[in-house]
Amino acid sequence: MNEPYDNKQDTSCQIVQGLLQKARRYGATAAKVVLDKASGYRVNVRLGKLETLEYQDDCSLVLTVYRGQHAGTVGGSDLSDDALTLMLDKACEIAQLTQADSCAGLAASEAMAFDYPSLDLCYPWPLTPVQAKDMAQTCESLARDYDKRIVNSEGVSISTLEGFKVYGNTHGFIGYYQKTRHSMSCSLIAKQGTSMQRDGDYTIGLQPNQLLAPDTLAKSAGKRVVDRLNARDLASQRCPVIFDASIAHQLFDCLLQAIRGEHLYKHASWLLNSLNKPVLPAWMTLIEQPHLIGALGSLPFDLEGVAISDKYIVKDGILCSYLLNSYTARQLGIDTIGYAGGIRTLTVNSNQRSVADLNALLLKMDRGLLITELLGNGVSIVTGDYSQGAFGYWVEHGRIQYPVHQITIAGNLRDMLKRIAYVSQDIDLRHSVRVGAVLIEEMAVAGQL
Repeated sequence: MNEPYDNKQDTSCQIVQGLLQKARRYGATAAKVVLDKASGYRVNVRLGKLETLEYQDDCSLVLTVYRGQHAGTVGGSDLSDDALTLMLDKACEIAQLTQADSCAGLAASEAMAFDYPSLDLCYPWPLTPVQAKDMAQTCESLARDYDKRIVNSEGVSISTLEGFKVYGNTHGFIGYYQKTRHSMSCSLIAKQGTSMQRDGDYTIGLQPNQLLAPDTLAKSAGKRVVDRLNARDLASQRCPVIFDASIAHQLFDCLLQAIRGEHLYKHASWLLNSLNKPVLPAWMTLIEQPHLIGALGSLPFDLEGVAISDKYIVKDGILCSYLLNSYTARQLGIDTIGYAGGIRTLTVNSNQRSVADLNALLLKMDRGLLITELLGNGVSIVTGDYSQGAFGYWVEHGRIQYPVHQITIAGNLRDMLKRIAYVSQDIDLRHSVRVGAVLIEEMAVAGQL
């Protein structure tokens, strides 16, 4: 993306606006356009050598035209006038052939974010590929030197991406934003006797200065992998379970999936008909903060141009909102709530039952299981049944005793979420769901018979 900011914005918005105007002339009753561009690179280093250098320079445009309630959608990457005209011809042709859908159409014009905020989401990283390679080599070298039991490396990867999106529709709305995303990851292999383990760590952010320093990431990755050595089996039992902050967001991702409109109108969710009913402990609140400065999930408007703002998803344990776009809202017979594209930044508030950090949470638990990795996908959005392979650590008297492997944790989300006992305040900021470690009162743990 070599054009100056203003030129990119002006050119892209002109393309979108011109296509919408032409769609009207072609007889469309409504139309929308999404234009995405992204560029950047990824450097991968392993055992001190550059393995790959991958450049990315992508462009995509998706056009949807409506003839009444008949819709036609086409996509492409060629933004020339001839290519755009051909796309419009094809979209109109498809719209003539498709079956009418009473729920099809744009979000309501009065819901558009005509005064959307500037969130300052773009922070280019002036890092050359050569500098990225050197940084990755330094990180890997420090990580491999962390402990003599680290015998191999799966490499260090550094990536930087800068993109922008334009969304426009025939309500007269055209929105535009730029966004960056930078990351660094380190993966290692450790061995002691017959025990061999793989683990690592990563860092990610909108801004380069939000990333961990290479030496800090190296130390964290090294510690994580050697801590896993000599893992033991665990007897099957029921016990308290802590989800480490690095994976606790997945619990709430399960809840969010269950309240998405497409699952609800198809009657395929364990949270069907749960609006205004308790789904979490009464001391817990989930609030979406889509305009939170510096957050990975922040956006100025939803992917239909709908205005968005801070909103309770769960308040005092009660489910306040489903996650609906205009189509799923019409299927359910209610107004859109601005969730085209999904949730943005979700903050978990639990002031009445929060502790300072993971160590304090371990003391609260006293005896039980700390989970640091989940394996496979054993979650049913339809029934809420939960069964996941896991790796973690056995805890006695509030202290980690030894690593445990080859275990499965199981329960039902309806019960699990309501039995959350405490949450730590050391929040993991690498995910759209902002939450610390989570203690669940009791779960079934399947291990050695």
